[in-house]
Amino acid sequence: VTTEDGYILSLNRIPTGGQPVLLQHGVLV
Repeated sequence: VTTEDGYILSLNRIPTGGQPVLLQHGVLV
């Protein structure tokens, strides 16, 4: 759960890098 929260925070922090982050998150899952 901690990892998910960190990823979500990064997404909110970097709107431009939200798309790539989402892609990485899917790969991790």
